[in-house]
Amino acid sequence: DSLQCPICAEGYDSSDHRVRSLGCGHSYCTQCLSNILSDRNLQCPDCRTEHAFVTVTDIPVNYALENVAITTPKLHAGICEDHALYKTFHCNTCSTWVCSDCTVADHNPNKCQIDSIKEALKSKMLKADATISSQINSIEETKKWIHKQSQQLQERKSKHLEQMKYLAKLYSLHEEAVKDIESARKYFQVMVEEGHRHKTLLKDTQQMLTEKLSSSNELSEEDMQLPLPIKTADSWLTKIHEWVAQREKDTHPNMLLESTSQALAVFNSTINMDNFQSCLTLQWNKKELCQLLKSEKVYVAKRTELGIRYGKLIMLNSELFLHVLRDSTPSGHPIILPYSSVRSRADNHEALVFLDLQSGSTPLGRLYIRILGRTPRGDQFICLTTGEMGPSYLNVNFKSPSKKDQPGEWVSSSAYDKKEAAPLFK
Repeated sequence: DSLQCPICAEGYDSSDHRVRSLGCGHSYCTQCLSNILSDRNLQCPDCRTEHAFVTVTDIPVNYALENVAITTPKLHAGICEDHALYKTFHCNTCSTWVCSDCTVADHNPNKCQIDSIKEALKSKMLKADATISSQINSIEETKKWIHKQSQQLQERKSKHLEQMKYLAKLYSLHEEAVKDIESARKYFQVMVEEGHRHKTLLKDTQQMLTEKLSSSNELSEEDMQLPLPIKTADSWLTKIHEWVAQREKDTHPNMLLESTSQALAVFNSTINMDNFQSCLTLQWNKKELCQLLKSEKVYVAKRTELGIRYGKLIMLNSELFLHVLRDSTPSGHPIILPYSSVRSRADNHEALVFLDLQSGSTPLGRLYIRILGRTPRGDQFICLTTGEMGPSYLNVNFKSPSKKDQPGEWVSSSAYDKKEAAPLFK
């Protein structure tokens, strides 16, 4: 910019920064020339020409440049193309920079809102500051969200790594089970061959005894002794029976297959790795379930045509209670069990069901009903209390009883799940 000193970059004025011109043609402000004047010698900072001056006031003033610098505003938005004047105003109505003549002609204050360049810049700075503050807040919120997502991803990664370790352990257990089964199969083959050999010896012994009995009326003391092949075969049978009995007591391979199959069933239906691990770690007996319910939330899951339904499992007075299946997914991270693994433990021949009753918003208590015998009506009633076939007594309104206090007293209800009542069994 030719209207400011090239050394200090300050704009020329009529005092300390008054513009002075050296004989070489280069111009600088008075203050900068005073700083570089030494022992009546002054070297031009640009072309290095030597000049001799006693004081800085001996250097002539560049009046032409000074006049332009003084008359030119320090703040402007360029030169107006229509009037060749500096644009020192802003028309807020038309959103454009204008000169002083424009404010009289095309942008008269009577129809346009005019601000000085300082007021306009201040207004723009305030708006920009508000926008920047808003963007900073948005960035901070985004950073928090990203941090939260990063933590969740890390947690999910850790869970996946845990599952991978668990699956690797499970795979190792299955490998050991396969080796054990293969070893047992080979042992069976050896025993079959040995059994075939004992069978042949026993037949030969039987033939020999038959011949002796038919050829002689009197048997020696040696003949009265039990033949060696019979003793050997008997010992072999005892050994086989003990081995088979030991194998039947070893339920680990079957339990491993059962727990893995149940876990995979829940995994395929819920796609939840937490549930997958929970299923694998349980052996489905009442004692372990009761122990688990003391510290964990446990639900059962059943696949239906409409999706996965869940029922809460609780323990009361050392007994397990299964609540009606619902469509809503349990909150948090409860343990999920296959529905069949729990439902199969209830005997329909003597099932105990319960109904939680209330009048309006007032709880009336829990009604227990024991089903005696196995009938289609009893099976239907059980299904309506569990919801395992779709409809249930959940949120059903019961009407006033008929034949009250008389033999055959009964109550009717509205259609369950807002559907027309229809028998589940024919």
